[in-house]
Amino acid sequence: MLLDVILAPSQIEHLDQKQDHDPTLAGDLVAFLGALAMAIYLVIGRRIRAWCPVWMYVFPVVGMSVVTTVSATLLFEAATVTGLTTTSVFGFLSPKYIWYSIYLGGGAGVGGHTLINTLLKYISPVVIATALLMEPLVGCLIGSVLGVQELPGIWTWVGGVVLMVGLLLVTFAENRKSKDKIEGGGGEDLEEVESLSPDPPSETAKYNSL
Repeated sequence: MLLDVILAPSQIEHLDQKQDHDPTLAGDLVAFLGALAMAIYLVIGRRIRAWCPVWMYVFPVVGMSVVTTVSATLLFEAATVTGLTTTSVFGFLSPKYIWYSIYLGGGAGVGGHTLINTLLKYISPVVIATALLMEPLVGCLIGSVLGVQELPGIWTWVGGVVLMVGLLLVTFAENRKSKDKIEGGGGEDLEEVESLSPDPPSETAKYNSL
């Protein structure tokens, strides 16, 4: 179901976009693999975040992404490791780009990626995946405010409304499911925990052990 939610497109929004080329099977395959990877990531993150503090979880994830991204850049994009040029892996430290880098790391990184990982402990991955579908609409609005693109077209607004309704329905269903699980299985879980707990030693056993 999670994969279906992530693959569920904002196809209505795409009606406003002009395509320079026809869709290809390779592009569809990459999109499918990306959605599959994201679904697996959210499910694994949900299980780990149940017991792992968020920063202990985030640092290895971000560290691995740095290693893979830098490695791919050096292998496939002829990047360098010297200087602060646009082709250097340290180019983001250039005075020309440093504030953009701080925003992307602190805003999109901590406020986006880390926030999602924080919420995985408390919210279903299905709800989070559905909320992420709002990204195209929010991105269009931010771009319009910054003056880097025009206001979204009518189909983008229609798609945004559809996504909002879907998000509300998914959130309501997940809350209902959680309540039913608590009301129906709370007692059984408590009995199971009590049955697994060892009985306290008797007074006679304490004296015999001495």
